[in-house]
Amino acid sequence: MKILSIDTSGKVASVALVEDGRFIDTIEKNTNLSHSQAVLPVCMELLDRNEVKLKDIDCFASVVGPGSFTGLRIGIAAAKGFAMMLDKPLIGISSLECVAYAGENEGKICSLIRSRENEYFFGVYNISKEKTETIEEGFSDNVPELKEKYPDAVVVEGEARAKEAALLAYYHYINKTKDTDVHSVNPMYLKLSQAERMKLQENNK
Repeated sequence: MKILSIDTSGKVASVALVEDGRFIDTIEKNTNLSHSQAVLPVCMELLDRNEVKLKDIDCFASVVGPGSFTGLRIGIAAAKGFAMMLDKPLIGISSLECVAYAGENEGKICSLIRSRENEYFFGVYNISKEKTETIEEGFSDNVPELKEKYPDAVVVEGEARAKEAALLAYYHYINKTKDTDVHSVNPMYLKLSQAERMKLQENNK
């Protein structure tokens, strides 16, 4: 079973290929959030150099956030386009789950992705080779308080990558722990966009 994953949640766009739970290859490009022109050629480059046809992909995956509002929509749109064109399943993967899964740690993991100074998206998971279980995902401006809430959790900070998204997508597909319908995959926003915050402030005046 071959899975192609796409991540455009941050400044680095990445795509990855996994077969039967085994990592095959990945390409990462620092596009500084200008993903729209890069993501499709990078997908084709990855497939070509591994002598895989797009039609041979059994399942697609996309990182759904949290992350860049525009970037997320680009990656998800590309993955949805592939899945709908080929009538294949699509799985959305949390960027926070990717960060938690990227390390060698097992047990309770608290992953952090910086939003801005002293503000973080966070996810708390039980991670092992056999399973990944979501405990909580959210947004916090008080990391010390978060650490007090989960004192037994290993804290890791980073950014999502397509490699972990593809491996997680394989796990969730095999274990039927995520919806694979293309229409169920949408951006996951854990806080309001700047435009939404400004509108809310105007309405509260």
